[in-house]
Amino acid sequence: MLARNAENIDALAAKYPGTKAYPCDVGDLDALKDTIVRVRTEMGAPAVVVHNALRATRGPMLEMDPDDLERIFRVNTTALLHLARETIPGMLDAGGGAILVTGNTSAMRGKAQWGFVASTKASQRILAESMAREAVGGGSSP
Repeated sequence: MLARNAENIDALAAKYPGTKAYPCDVGDLDALKDTIVRVRTEMGAPAVVVHNALRATRGPMLEMDPDDLERIFRVNTTALLHLARETIPGMLDAGGGAILVTGNTSAMRGKAQWGFVASTKASQRILAESMAREAVGGGSSP
């Protein structure tokens, strides 16, 4: 399990036998990659990965800081790409695996005051669909 808050993730690991905590802010892409390498080294290549990370802010798009959109995108979408790139090869070598991506209705439709989150969740959904087709299909398609 990966999470920003070491205290919370350690408490979860203590509560659920057979789990291990890896404190990591997935918005820090270098730290994410380093943590994935550590997980592979200590536990082997994962067969199942769950991307449940979320960063969200809401408010009027004309008033929100555009830099926040970049930060939200990094956690919600770019981190998923890095997670997949670091874990799919091991899954393919093992003959299978799964990456589960949590979403919400904002991945399908926009809503006033939620434009930054909705746009990143929609891109996350499309990225996940594209990765699945590429990994399962063995390459790109027109």
